[in-house]
Amino acid sequence: MAKSRPTTPGEKKDADPGISDAAKAAMEAEKKEEEEKKKKIEEKEKEEAEPEVKEIVLKPGEELFHADKHPSYKPFFKQVMTGVPKNTVKKAMERKFLDPTFLDNPKAKVVYRPKPPHKKTALDVINEEEARQAIKEEEKEKKAEAEAVNLMDQIDWNKPEFQGFVGLFRKVKVYVETKKKMIEQNAFKYGPPYNDDYGGSILEECNKPNSSTLDVHQMLLEGADPRVQEEQEFRNTSLH
Repeated sequence: MAKSRPTTPGEKKDADPGISDAAKAAMEAEKKEEEEKKKKIEEKEKEEAEPEVKEIVLKPGEELFHADKHPSYKPFFKQVMTGVPKNTVKKAMERKFLDPTFLDNPKAKVVYRPKPPHKKTALDVINEEEARQAIKEEEKEKKAEAEAVNLMDQIDWNKPEFQGFVGLFRKVKVYVETKKKMIEQNAFKYGPPYNDDYGGSILEECNKPNSSTLDVHQMLLEGADPRVQEEQEFRNTSLH
């Protein structure tokens, strides 16, 4: 029986005769495909975790309005509020060459190019002022949040007066009093401005026999207008 000749340093070792060239190519292609899939998944996860924020450069005379207050988009938000399916509204927006993705993000900033003064109607002026007021309120809230002081952080819970069994009661008392102050300072920020999409119906909630004051409070915080009139109840409002 002939012995196989050992390979010299300059020679390549013969390929495994058990695997054909076609099978090797298929394995390489499958491996490459798996790597590409993994890379795409990683890129997608990175985009979702860190969404790219594009800087908007305004031209002279242009402004930034919230999508739900923008005169061009506002009618479509109202359609959704009246029960028109969102997909139907989005198709209508596309026909008007408007971006339908804003319908899912009402507080996104959209560039507004005002009409010339001689072409503006009274409604145009009202809508513009409402949109400007919403932007001002947002900036005011952001500024207040940045300047807000967490009263809890100012309390040194390691002081001797808060230690031991008696100190536990003092700690609870101070905590409750401080929490009350924080609520008084920050919780009751009702409108104006008001928001049509506040996640419910304040009229329906107030008409319930056992209405929840907590739910009403939350709706008011989200921008519910307590002056909205109920047509079937002799135009009474939730205030009544």
